[in-house]
Amino acid sequence: KQFAQMQRFERALQLLFSETQTNCTEIGYQAGYYDQAHFIREFKKYANQTPTEYLEKIRSSAPDAERSDFQQFFSPEHLLFYHLEVY
Repeated sequence: KQFAQMQRFERALQLLFSETQTNCTEIGYQAGYYDQAHFIREFKKYANQTPTEYLEKIRSSAPDAERSDFQQFFSPEHLLFYHLEVY
């Protein structure tokens, strides 16, 4: 179950970082979540914030030149490690 959650979360992160997708509801569906509430609940579980909050932070604090470093810091592997270590 957790593996499937991480796959969906990783896909959602990829879509959030892509410049072509900006609608969080659509990103949730494309990542494999069955509805918006499911997407938000699982996203908050791993990122400790909603997808919209996360997207706003990406856009406000990571200029294009720094985006790859930002992506690495908030990679699914990093978040999973943090989640497992903290909880």
